[in-house]
Order: sequence, then C-alpha cells, then structure tokens
Amino acid sequence: MNLLNDHSIQRYAYLKHGDVVAELQEIGANPFEIANGGPKYYVSSFLKWAAGAHVLLVASHMRDDVLHLNSVKAIVFKGNGSVLRPLGRTFREIRAFFKTFFLLWKFGPTCILCSAANGQLLAGFLVSRLFSIPFIHTRHSRVDEIILSWDRRFILKINHWIIRQASAVLCHGPYLKQQLLDIGVDPERLFRFDASYRTILNSAEAEIDIPYWAMLEQKKCILYVGRIEASKGVFDLLEACIKLLIADPSLALLYVGDGSSQGELKKRVNLLKLKGQVRFTGHIPHSKLSPIVRHCRFLVMPTRSILGEGRPKAAIEAFVLGTPTIVPNYGSFNYLVEDGVNSLCYTPDDVQDLSSKLYSLLYDEILYKRLIKGAIKAGKRLLDPEVTFMEALEQGFKYSIEHSHA
Repeated sequence: MNLLNDHSIQRYAYLKHGDVVAELQEIGANPFEIANGGPKYYVSSFLKWAAGAHVLLVASHMRDDVLHLNSVKAIVFKGNGSVLRPLGRTFREIRAFFKTFFLLWKFGPTCILCSAANGQLLAGFLVSRLFSIPFIHTRHSRVDEIILSWDRRFILKINHWIIRQASAVLCHGPYLKQQLLDIGVDPERLFRFDASYRTILNSAEAEIDIPYWAMLEQKKCILYVGRIEASKGVFDLLEACIKLLIADPSLALLYVGDGSSQGELKKRVNLLKLKGQVRFTGHIPHSKLSPIVRHCRFLVMPTRSILGEGRPKAAIEAFVLGTPTIVPNYGSFNYLVEDGVNSLCYTPDDVQDLSSKLYSLLYDEILYKRLIKGAIKAGKRLLDPEVTFMEALEQGFKYSIEHSHA
C-alpha cells in the first residue's frame, strides 16, 4: 500500500534509459498483466506502483516519439547515439538536460524517479529542488567507471554528487549497493532490490525457431549472449576459441545479439575459415533466449575490465536454467559466482587463461557435472527476490516523505 493513497492527485515522473514509448506500447493499459521479470519489468512495476496517478515516462533514445495512454504519457527524444569526441558528448548531454528539464517543468511532478545519468539526472535533480519534491535515484549499472577523457571524469563527479543528494537511492543487487556506499551514499537512504527470474523458466521449453538448433543439438556449443562490442570481450572469446575449434570439429561458438563490432567479428571468422563452427544469430527476443541457454554446453561472459558489469544478467539467467558459466574474476561477478562450484573464473582480459578454462569445461566431464549441480543450486536462490523493485520503490518513497522536513 502506498503512503499517499489518493494517487489521483499525484504526478510521478520516471526518467530512464531505453525506448519508453515502445515499452508502454507493449505493456498496454494494464501493467498488472506483466510478469515480475523480463525487459519491461521496471516500467511495468513503476506503473503498478503509481496506479491512478498521472505518469510521465522520459528517455533519451535513438528517435523522437510520444505516446499517450490513459493517464500515462511516454516521450523519447533523439540523443542516445554513439558520440566519440568530447565536444559532441557535451552537446548531447546539454540537449538532454534542457529537453528533460522543460518536459518536467511543464508536467509539474510530485515525485521523480531517475535511473538515467548525466544530463537527465541533473535535470531531474534540479526540478526536484525547485518543486521541493522527492528525488529518488535507482541504479542498475556500474557506479565507478574507468574513464580517461576529461569530460567523462567531470560528468562522473557530478553524477556521484547528485546521487549522494538524492532523497533515496535504490540499487539492484549487492555489488551496486557496495559501490554506492563507496561513493558516500548514506546507508539509511539506500534500498536494495533484486529481480524475479521465474519468467525465464516459463519460456525455457519454447521451440527454438532459429537455423542453429542443429548446432545446439549436435555440437558442444559455447554460447555468448549480449551486445557484439569489443568492450564486451567478443574478440577475446573468439581468439580463445580458435585453437580449440580447429582441433575439434565437434565444437561450436554461437554469438547471440548484435552490435557495432559484429561486421568486423564476422570478417575475422571468415578469415580464419571458421564460418561453419562460429555463427551469429543477430538479435533474438528475450522470450526466445531461454531454450538456447539451456541447451548450450556453457555460457561465457568475457567482459573486459575497462567496461565492467554492474549486473551480470546473462550469467544470472544461465544459473536459473542450470547452465554453468565462465566469467572474469572481478567486480560484480565475484558477488554472483563461486569459482569451481557453479562457474570457472579467469584473469580479466587474459585470452590464454580464458582458453584454458574453456578447455577444462569442454573436456573435464567430472568438473562439468559438478558445475551443473552448482548452477542449478545457485539458480534456485535467484528465482524469488527478498525485495522487489516495486517494494524498494515504496520503501524509498516512504523514507523520502518521512524525512522531507527533517
């Protein structure tokens, strides 16, 4: 039950990443029909929590669009493209700031929830101060980053300062909670939540309607799921697999996802003449991923240390499906996996060590069976969270109201 029962007089704004118009279109008029989990989990949970209120969803994305559905208005504006130069990035964030600021000013919120960063984060914070309303930050990605450029270092310091000033801070999982504590967030204002992964089990037996089902059935398949980007370690994984693939025709490597490095990675595969063993599915809807993960030999998350992972979602979902993983030994991975119990860990950015771990999990059947048992056990613990996102939001909102005049 919400602290303010009469939501008809409330106006809640949610600033986030992603295409909120597309998400609202999929969710429709009844967010209560959306299961606890999956890619629309946060927007649907927010709409459930804010039921009866006027809601504004705002995101910077790849296009401009607006959708009005009952008392909910979703707006996306162009500004999430890849900009390499500092001046271009600065201009993009300034534009995001002013766009978000004026949208919020016109809407007149009584509470702001923000998972976005940089320009949108600053806009939400300033409007909350001008309107004297709760400003709640929710964190789903890594807090500290390895940043070299002056503009990114400056923006990161501003982000951290704003997060420390927030009325309440929500975070996904223990790793992000520790990172937020490390930058000085008051532990009394910090509320941790986790997601439910039962929906993954529900879709695990779906039919695999991709042309690589035979590969999963007939070969020992090494699986990668995620963005095809160099920082995600996709080239490291290929290099670590080369000798293994050449030596054993029964092996296969399957990349699921798309990204800016896919073309270059495919060229490398063709050059190595491994096209028959290394395949690319492109984007696959989340609802169809579970059977692929369940039927592969194991999943690899080769994320490079320069990027890091705030929440290793692919590894979490692999455990729920009883699939072992190979991951680098750093950051959030250390809060999730147990080396030699449900996963094998390798030295970050070390292709040779990664290759060694791949070999062990491919050919050591005793080790492999032990890790499957460990993955199943870990997966059971991840099915139902102690605190959901919606419950943490209510806790953070209640705290913000109770302490607004402290």
